[in-house]
Amino acid sequence: MRPKLRQPLFFRTCPGRFSVSGTVLLEVILALGLFMGAALAIGTGLSRGTAEVERLRSKAHAVDLAVSILSELQIGIRPVAPAGPEPCAPPFEDWTSQVEIEPQQTSAMDVTDSPLLLARITVRHQDPDIVHRLAQFIPANTQVPIQSAEGTASPFSAPTPVPANPGVE
Repeated sequence: MRPKLRQPLFFRTCPGRFSVSGTVLLEVILALGLFMGAALAIGTGLSRGTAEVERLRSKAHAVDLAVSILSELQIGIRPVAPAGPEPCAPPFEDWTSQVEIEPQQTSAMDVTDSPLLLARITVRHQDPDIVHRLAQFIPANTQVPIQSAEGTASPFSAPTPVPANPGVE
C-alpha cells in the first residue's frame, strides 16, 4: 500500500481533492506585473537616452557653428567687427549668432595700440533652448583681403598649376 502524502491546507478544497488553479492564476498575474514593470523601466531608459542624444547632437552643432564663425574671423572672410544677433545662413535659419569684439589693454599699451582683440561668439537656438559661447583672443591684424587693389592673388584664389615633371622639357 502506498503511503498517503499530506497536502498543505491551502491546497485542499475538499477531502481527497485539491485545486491549484487559484495559485497558477496568482503566479501568472505576478509574472505579468513583473514583466510590465521591467518593460516600463526599459522604455523609460530608452526614452531618456534618445532625448539626451538629441540634446548632445544640438550642442555639438552649436559648437561647430561657433568654431566656424571664429574661423571666418581669423582667416578674414568675415569682418572683425561686432555683429548680431543675426540668423545663420541656410540651412541653419533656426540658429542665431552674435559676435562681440573688444580690444584688450596690456599693462604697457593703450587700448587703441593693442595687438589682441577678444572675440566672443554666442550661438543660440530657441527650440530646444541651447546657448553656446566661445571666446578667444585673435590678432588685431587678421583682416586678409579677398582681392587686393593691385589685383594680386589672395590666399583664397586658385593655386598656380605646377608642371608634372619639373626640369624635364
